Amino acid sequence: MKCSILFLISLVINCSVFSQNKTNTSIAETDYFEFYSDYWINLHHFLFQKASSDQEKRIQEDGHRLLDINEAVVYKNLNDKQAKKLTEAITYYKKNIIDRSLHRGLGRERVWLQKQPIDQPITDTLFSKRYTKILNQASEVYRTTFWPIHTKQNKQVITKHLSTIKKLEANVFSKMVKLALTDWPTKTKVRVDLTAYANYAGAYTPTRPKFNLFISTLDPRIESTAGIEILFHEGSHLFFRYGGPYREGISKIFNKKGLKIKYPGHLWHASMFYLCGRVVQDELKKLDSTTHQLIIDSRNVYSNYNTPEFRKILESYYQNEHDFETTIIKLLDNLNSQ
Repeated sequence: MKCSILFLISLVINCSVFSQNKTNTSIAETDYFEFYSDYWINLHHFLFQKASSDQEKRIQEDGHRLLDINEAVVYKNLNDKQAKKLTEAITYYKKNIIDRSLHRGLGRERVWLQKQPIDQPITDTLFSKRYTKILNQASEVYRTTFWPIHTKQNKQVITKHLSTIKKLEANVFSKMVKLALTDWPTKTKVRVDLTAYANYAGAYTPTRPKFNLFISTLDPRIESTAGIEILFHEGSHLFFRYGGPYREGISKIFNKKGLKIKYPGHLWHASMFYLCGRVVQDELKKLDSTTHQLIIDSRNVYSNYNTPEFRKILESYYQNEHDFETTIIKLLDNLNSQ
């Protein structure tokens, strides 16, 4: 009897501890997406950007500044012990992490962090004891200082845009299916991590180890309709994925024509920028006649491709005046004549 009572007490204690081992749940959903404000993912991107500053540099090059959510005040109020711990973590990232791309080089770490409990230090030392220690040390500072303002910003951004996203997504993606020549590649909702900081571009979409969108909520574009296009642009990467019919089609037609110019490796991406931007622009007009400027123009992206002739050719494709093969042939001939 005594052993049974002790077993039950132990079971209750263990269940209680397990129930407190919380992982992140989505903060919003649509038919296509699940949005997260993940604790460890935000800390990871925060440390990466403070170590590299590549996102801030790119924003400044475009003549803008990251949104101000009073981080400077938080920094100023850190005590010496907190500042030391944070500096040590940032230094570790400088020496060991930032030489790898958030997009392509840190996929395993990203998935690992998403699985960690949000209310406890990490005990898993999969990558190294030192890395786990650094994250926990930084967390001691981040949890009560920067995290509250970061997650607040993440939630405010999705709250602002959620209704519009829901109204637009079915029409946007039905059009992108036709333009990209392929269906939405998954039957499950795609995870979108809203992070105060992202990569140098402010948003990225890795497809390995799994589909996942990452969008910075401190990017100044996020406050306007550009924030809507950013989401749908990143989502469209799943249509224009490597090995998909649009990218493979360009390659096949290029090889068939035997052109002497260097293969235009980013033609697919420049095309996606224009086509997705046009789809979003037209769908926004249906809501309230909003004048939306395409990101390919506002950010001057792929200016070497984005010529009047390039736009004319893709606009004809968008309006269903030319088929895919004719469009790509015209785009390649245009590049060959430059």
